[in-house]
Amino acid sequence: MRGKRFDFPKEILWKCQRCTKCCGDTPERERRILLLPSEARQIREVAKVPLKKFCRRTGFEPFTLEMKKNPRGKCVFLRGDECQIYSLRPLVCRFYPFWLEKREGGNFSFKVTDECDGIGSGQILEESFFTNLFHLAMEKMNIDTTC
Repeated sequence: MRGKRFDFPKEILWKCQRCTKCCGDTPERERRILLLPSEARQIREVAKVPLKKFCRRTGFEPFTLEMKKNPRGKCVFLRGDECQIYSLRPLVCRFYPFWLEKREGGNFSFKVTDECDGIGSGQILEESFFTNLFHLAMEKMNIDTTC
């Protein structure tokens, strides 16, 4: 892979357990589901829901919007354990339980949270899993990975 590079956790097993911890607050942590403006527009257009019904401004670049929560502290698009916008879910949701940190020199490092019940389950995640996530992030944030 040319351009920007990343490292990732080796030998990590993960499979979503559909616990919905990533969809909202837990007793241990307040969850912030951040959105790129392009993601919010897409959700608005496809789900036919006005922006003010599901998000608010954050002031943080590039994720300038945040998903609103229901009274239980969960994403407004969560019904039971089903995401009503799964195919449109934000980058932050697609990454969970992983995130990217930018390192000195412009490279990136995937990090993982231990609060996800799916860690240690399923199969070992291959480099291709992280490569796909990395390219999705670079594409959504309009970052050129060939320079």
